[in-house]
This record gives sequence, structure tokens and C-alpha cells, in this order.
Amino acid sequence: MLRPYLLLLTILLMCRGALSIRIPRDACDQSRGDFGACTHLAYNAYKAAFEAGDDGKPDWMARKACNYMTAAVEECGNKLVGECNSEQEVTDMKDHQLKGILMQLQTSVQEWDSEKCPAVKAHIDRMKGEAVAEVTVAKQNAAESEAMPNETIEAPMAAVTSGAESFSISLGFVAALVMAL
Repeated sequence: MLRPYLLLLTILLMCRGALSIRIPRDACDQSRGDFGACTHLAYNAYKAAFEAGDDGKPDWMARKACNYMTAAVEECGNKLVGECNSEQEVTDMKDHQLKGILMQLQTSVQEWDSEKCPAVKAHIDRMKGEAVAEVTVAKQNAAESEAMPNETIEAPMAAVTSGAESFSISLGFVAALVMAL
């Protein structure tokens, strides 16, 4: 007699569990959709500015590239922060993207100056901070290995790995930027 109720209760609990599993995925789909729409708008704004032509002010191409990167990577990237990605994970994704973009800009935009673009400057400052932290850890490990000569201690890896490789921000805006240059 209890078996039908137990079966019904089990089915209800399974359905409820399935709904709670869907919510985060749906939220993630929504944030990725918002990000995609934002990068599309950023590209359209960049394209319109590019088609309008040089405004006569110095460093026109560098300014437009910086504006585009700031909008597409920094501002649109912030739409990914929330249930699905922490602020640190999104920052790691942005840094991963900016690293590749920066290499393209330095070779293709003659007047490019990373210090004049806040998004790129913040990226460079974060990378410098990580490098300083790596050196500090290496020095600490070296000091510990000298203090314990009978033990084998492996040197730390120089590269800092992040989750950025597992989830990459869309490169559509990067391709568009490079093609426009």
C-alpha cells in the first residue's frame, strides 16, 4: 500500500531535483546570451566609428581600438559574472583575451600605447602582480629548501594557470578588430 506513495514521492523529488539543476544552466545560458548581444553591439559601435573615419585627433586608430576592447572585453565580460562565473574567473578570461589582442595591436597599430588604454593597463598591472607573486613564492621555496637540505623540494612552475583555457570569451570581436586594421 505504501509502495505507490513511495514511488510518487520519489518521482516528485526527482522532478524537483531536475528543475533545480536546470536553473543554473538556464542562468548561464542567459548570461552568455547577454554577453554575446553586448559584444555584437560593441562591434557595431566600433564599425560605425571606423566607417565615420578619422576625426583628426591624434592616435585615432589606437583610441578606437581601445574603446572597442574596453566595451567588448571589460564591459561585456562583466555580464558573465554571477551564478556561473566568479569575478576572478571572468577576470582570468579577460586577461586571456587581452593577452592575445594586445599582441595583435602592438604589431598592427603603429600609434598603440598600452599605458593610454585603461583596460590594457589594468591587464598589464595584474600580470605584473602575478609575476611578482611568483618570484616571491620561488624565493620562499628556495629559502625553505636551503633550510631543509636533506629533503627534495621541487621548484614551482613559473606559469600561472587559470580556468580561462576551459572557457574562452568569444573571439569574434578580436577577428573583427584585426580584419578592420
